Amino acid sequence: MLDCPNCRHPLVRCQNEFGNFWHCGDCEGTAVTVSLLRKFVDQSTMNALWQGSRQWEFPRRKDCPGCHNRMEEIPLKLPVGERHVDVCERCHFVWLDAGEWDDLPHAKVEAPVATADPVREASPELREKIALQRIERMRERERERDPGASYEWWQWLPGVLRLPVEEEQPTTGARPLATWGLAGLILIVGLLAFTDLERFVESFGLVPAEALRHGGITLVTSFFLHAGALHLLGNLYFLFVFGDNVEHFLGPLKFLFLVAAAALAGAVLHILIDPDSAVPCIGASGGISGIMAFYALRFPKARVSLLLVWFLPNSWLRLSARWMFALWIVQQCFVIWQQVNGYGNVSAAAHLGGVAVGVLAWFVFRDPLGSSKGSIFER
Repeated sequence: MLDCPNCRHPLVRCQNEFGNFWHCGDCEGTAVTVSLLRKFVDQSTMNALWQGSRQWEFPRRKDCPGCHNRMEEIPLKLPVGERHVDVCERCHFVWLDAGEWDDLPHAKVEAPVATADPVREASPELREKIALQRIERMRERERERDPGASYEWWQWLPGVLRLPVEEEQPTTGARPLATWGLAGLILIVGLLAFTDLERFVESFGLVPAEALRHGGITLVTSFFLHAGALHLLGNLYFLFVFGDNVEHFLGPLKFLFLVAAAALAGAVLHILIDPDSAVPCIGASGGISGIMAFYALRFPKARVSLLLVWFLPNSWLRLSARWMFALWIVQQCFVIWQQVNGYGNVSAAAHLGGVAVGVLAWFVFRDPLGSSKGSIFER
């Protein structure tokens, strides 16, 4: 899903006889690829636009709808005057603000649709979709004026528990079966382990001093064990909130590979922090941290909220995913200092190991368009 660089709203995918483009029903801007634009814009104008983008000397103010890197603002001298068109050299996206489509000199082609803004020629279904987008944008502005009134009753429950609330889905797609299946398996194993938790943790928890016991199987089994109901439900909550969107983008196989690699990296980093420790480490948050890192990098503008004071209706802290994730990383740096110095029972090392894999996965799979206080380490 592409975001408008002006109003941060998801763009509507449109199509004409030349190919696909993306339109914002709120600010009337349009994202189009260079290859499509060449089909109906004068060649000299396109050459000036593309050559300008390769000089790397113009301001960069807007994020690319595809890859979220800053686009270069290229000045063009047109018959109607000077216009500044935003270009992303990396994924070849061009952003046209309202009216700029008509300002560009068009090539001489037979198709009349090439000489006008294609949104005006859109089908009734597409115009309806753009209108619905405008309505949703109006609702979003209303929520910004009165934040507390915009949250459903079920969102207040995780809010009171100091858990982040995802305001809207940055992706839609098929049912996230891998996320649901993994969550179901974690839940079943966790509930079974609660029948004799001490024995299960002693037998199948990850002990750094005996990292390869049972043939190294504890690197896997420790992922499914949890120290209690809140530990289990907290990890499942984060998996459900962020996992579905990452799975929609990656697909189920790459998603499961990301979780497995992040969990393994988290376990290895935990071992390296204190290889002589005999305290078992359990929990799925190493793998889930990888999901969170990928989510924050792939959907940096997704809105996430935290309830600061539960009894005040307007005390929600609303941040983008990238800033929420940055605050979480700062917290983990403090927690890992506690871990290294023997305080606390949360393995921030496992979290940061998972984060490293999530960041690496984003670079690999991102869109080309772009004190041991207790006897268990929880992760």
